[in-house]
Amino acid sequence: MIEFNNVSLCLNDRLVLNNLSFKMDPGKSVLLVGSSGAGKSTILRLILRLIKPTSGKIIIMGKNTSDISEDEMNKIRQKFGLVFQDNALFDSLSVEENVGFFLIENLHLPYEEVHRRVIEIVTFFGLEKFLDYYPSELSGGMKKRVAIARAIVTHPVILLYDEPTAGLDPLSAKKVVDLIKNLRENFDVTSLIVTHEIHHFVGSIDRLLMLKNATIAYDGAPDISILDHFEEIEAQNNCKPGEETYGNL
Repeated sequence: MIEFNNVSLCLNDRLVLNNLSFKMDPGKSVLLVGSSGAGKSTILRLILRLIKPTSGKIIIMGKNTSDISEDEMNKIRQKFGLVFQDNALFDSLSVEENVGFFLIENLHLPYEEVHRRVIEIVTFFGLEKFLDYYPSELSGGMKKRVAIARAIVTHPVILLYDEPTAGLDPLSAKKVVDLIKNLRENFDVTSLIVTHEIHHFVGSIDRLLMLKNATIAYDGAPDISILDHFEEIEAQNNCKPGEETYGNL
């Protein structure tokens, strides 16, 4: 479903990724961990083709994303749900309006269908009493639940989470982790969770990837002892002379 084949990325003469390879199977929950600055969020940007790799291939749902048009890529993007680290909720919109936003703006669904889907999802998330609340009236944990509800309401095939427990207290973080697990079981979505907080997720995921020094250093069963291999500062590798550098598309 998602496959990286020998992907390298140079940005501003820095080698961000070096011959990185991994594959995600449908319906699985994968945790991608690494130190701050290791390139975890960069991998999400590559998956969505917000940037292109310097070399190598990224295969999404059987298609090499470097070889397809922007229209074709947009069709693939519509199969993803993305949960941002800072939630990215619209402060001027209510919970109901935030959750239904992309159904209206991107899918152009009629109000009746949008309302039906929103009520279905917010009820699953235990947010039905907060439809008229605004983000400023919600706790950090509730904001995260609204952000995840907005991502799942479009019926995505793949969910991408960028630091979903960052800044949350332990109880709120546990609720979010339990919710992510329930979503996989109830909606049969494939999940890629980017985080440096591995301890929250062990026991709730199928597979662990560790990004270190620009490549995958560990790919296997969830194991919290991998924390012993984290480093405060990632090694800074330079691109080889003549390597092409890509920026934003």
